[in-house]
Amino acid sequence: MQASESVAGLYSIEITIGPSGEETFQIAVDMDDDLVLYPEKPRCTKKSAKIRGPEPAPSQEDAWLIRGDSGTRYTIELFKPSAATTSVTWLRSTN
Repeated sequence: MQASESVAGLYSIEITIGPSGEETFQIAVDMDDDLVLYPEKPRCTKKSAKIRGPEPAPSQEDAWLIRGDSGTRYTIELFKPSAATTSVTWLRSTN
């Protein structure tokens, strides 16, 4: 994920929906597989889900799920303005 130059604590990455029409993701803090952020429920589509971690994820199914048309791009954002606050969201890219 890329750190924002203008907003402290904001990180983002763009993904493209593949031919299956869905993509799952977890967030590895500092690219460490033992420090993973993931939702409380497997294949979670809710942006408001409680975030677990950082810790090893129980499985790859313990991930957020985005559904959309193949080729559609989404921006995933992690916002961690303080040690006590973390949010994960995704938005359809317009460009």
